[in-house]
Formats: sequence, structure tokens, C-alpha cells
Amino acid sequence: YQRRVRGTLRVHNKCSNMACYGDSGRYPLAINLSKQLLSYHNRLDNLNAADSPTLVRHALAEQSANNLSWHRNITTLLTLAGHTGSNLANPEGVRSKLQKYFDSIWDTERKESKKLTYYNQVKKDPNIGYEPYLDLKNSEVRKCLTRLRSSCHRLNCETARYITEKDLEKQQLTTQWTKRCQFCTSEEASLLAHLPLTEIITEDEHHVLISCPRYHEHRTNLQDDTKSLLLRNDDHHELYHGYHAKNFGIYVKKIFSKRFPKNGGKITRDVLL
Repeated sequence: YQRRVRGTLRVHNKCSNMACYGDSGRYPLAINLSKQLLSYHNRLDNLNAADSPTLVRHALAEQSANNLSWHRNITTLLTLAGHTGSNLANPEGVRSKLQKYFDSIWDTERKESKKLTYYNQVKKDPNIGYEPYLDLKNSEVRKCLTRLRSSCHRLNCETARYITEKDLEKQQLTTQWTKRCQFCTSEEASLLAHLPLTEIITEDEHHVLISCPRYHEHRTNLQDDTKSLLLRNDDHHELYHGYHAKNFGIYVKKIFSKRFPKNGGKITRDVLL
């Protein structure tokens, strides 16, 4: 199920689950199926209450007595939804409460994730919800926006996460150096990288979108109102809505195409170090 959600968003397996849930508007499969599960459970309870002589009713009694996993899971779902008492649960109401419960977990986890710093700046809704930029017809533009939002890309701020301490010690470099923008930070700066006053410019989402001179031409060609939102910096969530989404998406696609050309532009560990 999670693989299918990722496939729809066109992101890889290392993409955060919280970003996938948040943008697709999809909840975990257990919550989606809870209504059908509880409806079936209520039917079995009705048989039990009517003292039905059917084999199904006796099987339910036996499985409840043995506390089988499916029965425990239903009890857990009802507890999470705040259902108490012997009355039959309202399946639709339980699923709604489970969704609200998961919304609170999702909002907490994504805000605490270091990987989702940019995502938290552009995802203003505290609840899981389908993002309108996913309706863009151009699949490549849509993919670029999704990967930018979720930090599911190959900018150095992200790829540096996967460089081990052993590699850093071997090359006598710092994590901050591996996150550098290679266009804005000269190789000679590595000799001074350990000094506190040495400026190392990080290649992150905000840098490539707003200030990196490598993409100045693409930035200049943006429509004025979209460019104004971009340079305002704190209103990036609006770039993923309305007609801005298409203009901004094309801009991001151009940045990624220039940063990662198909003719051998793939980043390797040696390049990073």
C-alpha cells in the first residue's frame, strides 16, 4: 500500500512516510479498512446478542475467549477512537475519530523530523490532505514539486545525510562541508572549513530557489507575481496552489535539469567528498 502511494507520487523508498501521507491525503490502510472491519464485527455481535445457533456465532465466542489477534486489533481500534461500553460502535464515526487521532500523530512527527524542514514551511494545514499541485497535467513538473517539497532529491543537504562518519574522518571533512553548494563555495575553502568564521553555503531548497546565481536566468524568467511570492520566502506554500503551481513547477524542473543533467550528472560519493 505504501509502495503504491510512493509510486503515485513518484518518490523513492527513502522519502518520508509523513510527507507521503500528508500530500496524498491517504491514511494508513488499517484506518481506511476500519469501517468495513467494524461493520463485520457488529454483524457478529448481533448474532451473539440474538443467541443465534449458527456456527459463526460459536466461532466468534471461541475466538474472543482465545483473544486472537484480529479481535485484539478491533479492541485496540475502538480504544484509540475513544469508544467505551457494550453498545455497537458506529463504523463511520470510529473511522473519523481514528483519522483525527492519526492527524495529531502525523503533525507531531513531521514537525520533529529534521528531514522535513522545508516541507513544514510549505505544508501549513495541520491535517493530512490532498495537495492541489498533484492535479497538474505535466507528470514531470508534478514529480519535481513533490520531490522538492519532501526533500526527496539529490541536493547536497539531503545526500550528505548518507555519508558515514568513517568517510568524513578519512577525508578530514565536516558534515557542513559535504552539504556545501559546489557552485558558490570554492574548493580552496576546504582548507579553512574547520575555522569558525569560514562561510560555507549550504545547498538546500531555499538556496537553489532564491539565491544561487547558477539559476539566476531561470529565476529572472519567472512571471512577476510568482517571482514575488518566491522571493518573499515565507509564503512558499502559496507557490503550490492555483496557477502559481504550474509556473513554479516549471522553474523547479529547470533547476533540477541543470543541477542533475541526464548526461552523467549523477552525484557520487567521491564528488561529495
